[in-house]
Amino acid sequence: MSLRLPVVGATAVYLLSATDAKGNNAPVENVVANLADSTLGTVAVEPDGGSYRITVTPTGPVGTTLLQISADAQIGDGETLLIASDEIEFVAGQATFLQLAGSVVQNA
Repeated sequence: MSLRLPVVGATAVYLLSATDAKGNNAPVENVVANLADSTLGTVAVEPDGGSYRITVTPTGPVGTTLLQISADAQIGDGETLLIASDEIEFVAGQATFLQLAGSVVQNA
């Protein structure tokens, strides 16, 4: 999956849930999310019932980066790390200004 996120007036919200091999909801802990290029936006992780809400907020520049999420499936001691990711393309918002540049050309 790839997401196009305007850098003006929008945020991206992901809902992260974990399941076992049979599709049953399963708990995870220590959920961490980040952007490979942190200059493009910020990421917040909040528990939401048995899942997690991940919010990506653009900081202004345009570009493409990877949202990376990790969670520990082994509750308590030990660690079994699960990884998820999604590509996010931060795109320009709707135009709000016009810029005009002129120059003088000397005739021969």
